[in-house]
Amino acid sequence: MTEPFSFCSTSSREAEEQLFGTATRADYWLALEVPQAWGKKAFEDSDLPAAVKARLDEVLQGRPNARLQLIKRGGAFDGEGIAFFVAVNHEEQPNLYEFRLERYEDLLTLDIPGIFAEREAFWAHDRKAPLFLVCTNGKRDACCAKFGLPVYEAFQAYAGEEAWQTTHFGGHRFAANVVTLPHGVFYGYLTAEDVPTIVDAQRAGTVNLPRSRGRACYEEHVQAAETFLRQRTGLLELYRFKLIEIQALTPDEWTFHFGDLRTGQTYCVQVRREPAPVPVLKSCGEARPSQLTRFVLVDYGEYGAVGTYEGETG
Repeated sequence: MTEPFSFCSTSSREAEEQLFGTATRADYWLALEVPQAWGKKAFEDSDLPAAVKARLDEVLQGRPNARLQLIKRGGAFDGEGIAFFVAVNHEEQPNLYEFRLERYEDLLTLDIPGIFAEREAFWAHDRKAPLFLVCTNGKRDACCAKFGLPVYEAFQAYAGEEAWQTTHFGGHRFAANVVTLPHGVFYGYLTAEDVPTIVDAQRAGTVNLPRSRGRACYEEHVQAAETFLRQRTGLLELYRFKLIEIQALTPDEWTFHFGDLRTGQTYCVQVRREPAPVPVLKSCGEARPSQLTRFVLVDYGEYGAVGTYEGETG
């Protein structure tokens, strides 16, 4: 008897898996328009010229925490050339650069490391409007198509040319998944109804905390600490906090110090990683669920202007 197909996103939602602290780590992003049907290994299986693939591989290998996303809006180009974006995902002030290529081979001579370094020669390509990349690659995981495509259509209707379909960027069990560039904020479990609040938050320079998976500029345990901090303070501005210090207490417990960029106040957040209470499917069609982890708040405190500390045990 054939076992019924199981969607990993349904498994994750039913288990009430912790959403935050799950964003993929990345500091640099390449987003290249490739309007064709994507395979399970979208970049490797694409029709891009071999020399272009080799060049992009070289760039990615030479830059830690760099990612390549293929993007598209449909099955053809829009007539304005091949879209190519480069995002530099700084903690405080990320930047996004936009290029239009005549052909893919233009990437062979484009100084991508120079764009990563934000050299003055590329300032004219600075883009102010954000991008919303929605994972829709059903060949990588069925949830990305089932849940991602309706959400992409909603983003396109609400955000217009800021919305793109994209290839896998991690965590398909949280579909529908979206990453905003250049800020690198990941969102999960999205529905079409969520789209206006996500777009409006991004345009206002804030985070939609209930749907946030975290910020790509941080490792997962830092994402969790920042989320706990925002939950306690209610402060949602993207550029409100700066990570000052991490103290590892054990391999699974840390103390984080964040600074308030407006007031100068310092916050102390202690976080522990532990096994999640309910196993979940990591991918569609898996035979059995996996035991994953979650983050819990151990302690939280604030340092005032004169260095006094007010803590509480969580």
